[in-house]
Amino acid sequence: KSDVEGREKDLKRDREAAKKAAEALIKHEKTLAEKTKEKSEAEAALKRLNDEIALLPKDILAAKKDQVNADTALKVVQEQSAKAKAAHVRASNVKAQAVEVKVKLSALLMELGSAAQAAKQLAADARSTASAAMNDRTLAAQADTAAALAKRKADEFETAVERHTPAKMQLAKAEVGLQIAAQALAETNAKVPSVKALLDGKVKALAALQERQKKTPEEKKKLEKKIADTGNTILNAKREIDLAKSEVGFTNRNVKTAESNLEKARVEQKQASQRPARYKAYLASAKSSEAAGVQDWVDAVYIGCGTQIATLSIEGRVQLWASDGGGRSHCYDVVGGARYIRRLSNGRLALAGDAPEMTPIQAEPAWALARVIGDSTDSPFEDRVIALDFSPDGQRLATGGGFPSRGGEIYIWNVEDGSEELRIPQAHSDSVCALAFSPDGKRLATGGTDRFVRIFETGRGKELRALEGHTGHVLGVSWQRNGRVLATVGADKAVKIWNLLNGDQKKSFSGFNKEVTSVHFLGIGKQAVVSSGDKMVKVVKEDGGEVRRLPDTDAYMHSSDVTPDGRLAVAGGFDGILRVWDVNAGKLL
Repeated sequence: KSDVEGREKDLKRDREAAKKAAEALIKHEKTLAEKTKEKSEAEAALKRLNDEIALLPKDILAAKKDQVNADTALKVVQEQSAKAKAAHVRASNVKAQAVEVKVKLSALLMELGSAAQAAKQLAADARSTASAAMNDRTLAAQADTAAALAKRKADEFETAVERHTPAKMQLAKAEVGLQIAAQALAETNAKVPSVKALLDGKVKALAALQERQKKTPEEKKKLEKKIADTGNTILNAKREIDLAKSEVGFTNRNVKTAESNLEKARVEQKQASQRPARYKAYLASAKSSEAAGVQDWVDAVYIGCGTQIATLSIEGRVQLWASDGGGRSHCYDVVGGARYIRRLSNGRLALAGDAPEMTPIQAEPAWALARVIGDSTDSPFEDRVIALDFSPDGQRLATGGGFPSRGGEIYIWNVEDGSEELRIPQAHSDSVCALAFSPDGKRLATGGTDRFVRIFETGRGKELRALEGHTGHVLGVSWQRNGRVLATVGADKAVKIWNLLNGDQKKSFSGFNKEVTSVHFLGIGKQAVVSSGDKMVKVVKEDGGEVRRLPDTDAYMHSSDVTPDGRLAVAGGFDGILRVWDVNAGKLL
């Protein structure tokens, strides 16, 4: 029942992880679509801007010509206006002169008319007096003189009248000329505002084009930066999608495995509930004995090099124990009434008892050597091999090592046939101490005694990035599942977290008294297991916060690893003991 409940929790957790992975995939695909559209729009805008930039010099030249033409037209109109104004002034002067002449002639006519009339009256009066004074020669002479004066005044009046008519005509002509000049002046003045407005428009258009020409380089720079940024975002989104797809596949497989384990646990639970009463009694007895700290063992034997003890219980169960400390490992249920247990060769045990037959069992899993790369006489390796890692698909093996103080070499091998796929002879300036494939298998992170962390392509061996920050040998590297963050540890007693998108060091923390020997991120999260020389294996956060210490580490811990789902951790140390923990429970298994 407890196992079923645990499997149900595992399934729930795996389903939640699968849901988060699917949501992350949708999110990254949406980001990719949005950024692709944004990049396309920016590229179209940049094309339009480049076309505009190419046309701007021609447009500015045409605008300058238009401005010159408009300025010339304005000058012409202004000259015409000035001429019309001068003509109007002249016409005004002519009219004024004609008016003045007419006024003078009119005054003269009035004066001459009065004088002629007076002279005429005087002559009449003189003739009348002369007629009255007959034979008076003096009066007759005076009458003749008056008559002559009258005639002369009359002639002068007639002459003035004759001069007045041309003056009137001249005045009329002057008035017509003035009207014509005024109309011409009005027409030219009416043209000035429109021509001036045209010129102002051309000036503004030219200024706008020149201002646009000044701004286009910065606008182009911004668009190019936007295209580059969105391009990087698209690349990151594609990488995230690949990782998310891998994560979806991984979490879905975990769900299927958890479903299968749950179904198996339920079947086992059902079978357990159907066991005969005697097995239940055996179970109750065993639990009682275990609770009391006593087992009904009938025989025991040392196995291996004396590091383990195999015991045989009265109900036929074989249990393996660690000689040092008494920790339990494998357990075998053997059907039959065995009473004796003996050691055979090749890690086998023999059970014997009431029956005439002997039952052999394999006490420890048998390992078979599949392949050897290199040997003492003909080896591709320059010197010792210090680091190993399998690719995520299990088809390639990366090895790292090198000759101390001379250089560090990296190989990638085909696991199936042992052939060399890639060699990087001078990957580091000193021995390679650690390496790890990225989650997608396309990159390889390495650490060396030269204090550098380097990132390589696994296809061509091209170095993508060199990370500098450790002050001692780099002893461990680990990728976060998203492929964007790398954790490294080293002999400088430090753990460093790197942002691989820009190569910046996000965080560095210590809290160790000796070398930090290994690091491994847990599952899809940001927590990691680290081991160190000061007898510690612990779970830490990305910011350095300690989550928990894993118990029973009594020696210098050389290395560690975790299962892909992050539930189990394993570590080995100077005492030669391999320890396995339930990470979430912090319990030694």
